Amino acid sequence: MADRLGLRPADAEELVTDGLRLLLRGGTWQALARELAWSAALATGAAYRVIDWLAPLVEARLAERVDGLEFRVDMAATSARDEHVRRWPHDHAGAETVAVWDGRRVTLEQLGVIYLDELEWAIALLSERIHRERPRRRRRPTPASQASPRSNRELPRRFALEVERSREPFGWAPPPAA
Repeated sequence: MADRLGLRPADAEELVTDGLRLLLRGGTWQALARELAWSAALATGAAYRVIDWLAPLVEARLAERVDGLEFRVDMAATSARDEHVRRWPHDHAGAETVAVWDGRRVTLEQLGVIYLDELEWAIALLSERIHRERPRRRRRPTPASQASPRSNRELPRRFALEVERSREPFGWAPPPAA
C-alpha cells in the first residue's frame, strides 16, 4: 500500500550507508581502520609501526560486522512499521516515517557498538602481544607522568551526538490502553 501512496519505504541498505557516512566523518573505510589501530596503539603504548599490520585486521573485522547490519536494521524498521500500523491502521505515511526513524536509530547504535567493540578488541590484541613479548623480569612501576597516553575509548564526538539525537522520542504518544 505504501507504494500506491507514493511513499518511499525504509531501505536498510540506504540507512546503513548513511550511518557509515556519519561514522566515517568525511574519511575513508581504510582511514577508520587506521584510526582504530592508532587509538589502540595509544592505549597500550605500542609503537606506531603496529598500525601497519593492525589496521588491515581491524578493517576486515569491521567489514564482517557491518555486513550483517542491514538485516538487523531491516528487522527493526519492519517491526516499527508493523507496530505503528497496529496502533494507527490508516496512518501508512506515519508508519513509513517511524520505520525510517527506528531504522536510523538502530543503525547508529549498532555502528557505535561495532566501533567500540573493535577498538576494545584491538587494544586487547596489542596488550596481549606486548605482554607476551616483554621479558619476564621485575620492573619498577612507571610513574604516572611517564606513562603512555591512553586513548579515549569513546565514540567520535560528532557521531556520538547523532546517536543521542536518534534516541529522542519521535511522533505522537501511543494511545491509552483500552
